[in-house]
Amino acid sequence: MHKAKTVLMLAAVLLSLFSCAEKNLMGPESKEPEKQEAESYEYRFALDESGTKASLSNSGVYWENEDHVGLFLGGASSVAADVDVNTTPKSIVYSSGSPLPEGTYVYAYYPYRTGNTDVSAAQILFPATQQGGSVSAMPMAGVPFQIQAGDNGTKGAVHFLNLGSVIDFQVYSASYAGESIQSVTLTATSGDHPVCGEATLDLTNVENSLALTWPLSPTSSSSVTLTQAGTVAATKVAAALTPMYMVVAPGTYSGIISILTDKATYTLPFNSHEFKRNALWHVGVNLEGSSVTRMGGVYSIENEMLAAYLNDVEANPYNPADYSYTYMSSTYYGNNTNTANRLDWPKPVPVSWTNPPSGNASKVVYIYNDSAREKLELSVNASSSVTQAEVYNLIPGRTYYYSVKNDGTEIARGSFRTTGRRRMIKVGDSPRGAGYANNCRDIGGQKTADGQIIKYGKIYRGTNMDQTTDVQKDFLLNHMHVALDVDLRGGSELNDALELGDMHTTQTYSSWGELSNPASMSATLTKIFDAVAANKVPYIHCAGGADRTGYVCMLLEALLGVTQGACDVDYELTSFSGTFSGTYNPRLRLRTGVNNGYYRTVNTSVRGVDFINTFSGTTFQDKAVNYVTNTLGIPMDKITAFQNNMLEESYAVDSSMQVGNVELGEEDW
Repeated sequence: MHKAKTVLMLAAVLLSLFSCAEKNLMGPESKEPEKQEAESYEYRFALDESGTKASLSNSGVYWENEDHVGLFLGGASSVAADVDVNTTPKSIVYSSGSPLPEGTYVYAYYPYRTGNTDVSAAQILFPATQQGGSVSAMPMAGVPFQIQAGDNGTKGAVHFLNLGSVIDFQVYSASYAGESIQSVTLTATSGDHPVCGEATLDLTNVENSLALTWPLSPTSSSSVTLTQAGTVAATKVAAALTPMYMVVAPGTYSGIISILTDKATYTLPFNSHEFKRNALWHVGVNLEGSSVTRMGGVYSIENEMLAAYLNDVEANPYNPADYSYTYMSSTYYGNNTNTANRLDWPKPVPVSWTNPPSGNASKVVYIYNDSAREKLELSVNASSSVTQAEVYNLIPGRTYYYSVKNDGTEIARGSFRTTGRRRMIKVGDSPRGAGYANNCRDIGGQKTADGQIIKYGKIYRGTNMDQTTDVQKDFLLNHMHVALDVDLRGGSELNDALELGDMHTTQTYSSWGELSNPASMSATLTKIFDAVAANKVPYIHCAGGADRTGYVCMLLEALLGVTQGACDVDYELTSFSGTFSGTYNPRLRLRTGVNNGYYRTVNTSVRGVDFINTFSGTTFQDKAVNYVTNTLGIPMDKITAFQNNMLEESYAVDSSMQVGNVELGEEDW
C-alpha cells in the first residue's frame, strides 16, 4: 500500500469576458441613445483528468455535465459552478456580472451544497444512502488559490483533496454464487464519530489540516447503505471484476456489514478497523466465512396488481401534456369487488416456525428494527395450532429481525428484507365499505424530480373511519402514530365523525369553491406543516380518500418536488380500493366531467392539477410554491422546513470508478 503525495490539479484560466453594444441610427438629424448590454464574465477552470474525482478506477476521471462544484470567492457565500464535459480539457464554468479582482482567493469543494455560507465552516456531506450509478458521493476540498492577472486573463491553480474513505466490497461464495446482490450496509456500533452525515471543514486551512468537525446533527448516522445490482461471484478474483464502492467518513470503527441478496441477508462483524482518508480499501467478503451469518429472505410487500401497474408507469412515465390515456386498466382492478380481494392492502411477509412439543400456548411474533431485537416495530398474535403468521404494513427497503415466542419462551428467530415502491396500509381487519379504514396508504417512497425520496411514516391518506373499531383505532394511533386528523369533509358527512389523534383541523370542504378558498386551505396546510415540524403524523381523509384527499395530497407532493405525472399515479392508486361508498368508480387521470371530482377540470370549472398549472413557474413544483406563497400567504420558510422534514437524499456512487492518488489496501473479512 502506498500514499500518493499529490492529487488532482485544476488550472484556472479566464476563457472569455465580453460586452457588446448596438447603436441604431434613425436619420441624419435624430439618433436614439446607444443601447448597452450588461457585461458578463465567464471563468473556466480546466479539469486535470489525470487526477481523481470522487470515483476511482484505472483510466481517467468521468466528470458529467450535471456535476456542480462549489466555489467561495473571496470568502463569501458559496456559488455553484457547472462542469462542462464538452470542452478539451473538461472545465468548471463560473459566470459573473462583474470581474473577479486580481488577488481574489478561490476556495473549491465538491459536490456543491446550497447551505454553505461560511468558508471557515463549510458543510460537507457523507451520504447515508448511496446508489451504484453515475454520480459520485465522495466529498472533496480544494487548496485555496489566488486569481492573478496575465496575458490571457485570470489564472490560478487548485489541488482537490478527497475527504472520504472508499471501500470496495468484493462479494463471493462457491455455494451461493449467482445470487443477486441488492445492497450492502455498513453499520458502526462504535467509533470516532458517525460514518456519514454533515461535518464541517475549514476550507481556508486545508493545506494544513483536513480535520472534520462532527457536531451532533440529525443528519448524522451510524450506517451507510449502498444500493447496487450485482451478482455473488464464485471466487474473489471474479468478484474483483465488478467493484462495489462505498464512501464513508474516515475514522476507526467497529460494527456490522450486512449484504442483502435476493435469497438471504448475510451479516458479519468487523472490529476496530481504520478507514483512512483518501484511501481505497479492497475488502473480500466470503459469504461462507466462519463469522458470516446467513438469514431469511427478501419479500416484496406490493401485491401483484400494484406491482404490475407501477412497472407500467415506471417503464413509460405519464406525459403531463397528454391526458388522453392511462395505464390503470380494468385488468388490474376488475376483480377487486369484495372484502376477500383487497388490492388496497399490501402483500404480507410470512414468518414461520416449528411448534415445540409443548407448543399449545398462543404464539407471538415480535418484529424488530435492529439485530439486537431492542427496537420493537410491531407484534402479531397467532393461535396455538398454526406455524406461520402474516406480517403486514412494513416499510419497503428495510431489514427486519423477528423473534417467535411460545408462552414467553423463544422458539424461533431470524430476519428478512422488504422491497417495494409504495406502502399500502391494512388497518386491522377493516372490512370494505363506507365508514371503514379503506384506501389507506403512506405517501412516502415517492421520488422527486431531483432524486430525493419522501420519507415513510410521515403522512398517511385514506378514507373516513367513522365505523372503525377500537382495535383498528389503536393501530392508527399506536402503530401509525397518527396525531393530526385532517378531516376534509363538510356538512352532513361530519355527523358520525371519529376523531383521531390529539390535533384536528376545523376547515370543511364540500365543493371546489371551498377547496380553493385561500383562507381555509392556508389554515389546513399550515396545520399539516406544523404537525410535521413537531414530528406528529397527519392522517388526511375525506369520505373515500379519492378526490378532496387526492387534491390536497397532490398539492403537498408538488411542493415536495414530485412531478405532475407521478402525482397522477398517486391519484390513480385509489382505483385499487374498490367499493368504498356503495358504488365503484376508478380514479383515472384521463377522466373528465363530473366523475373526476377535484383532481382535474370539470366542464368549465378549472380544478386540481389544471388549477395549479394556471400559476407561473418553470416546473410543477414552482407553480405549486407560487400558489401557496402568493395566494395562500404561507411564507417560504414554512415550505422549506416542510421539505427538509419530509425528504431524504439519495446519492449515487459511480460503479465504474477510477484509481487516482489514493492509499490502497486489501484484506479479507
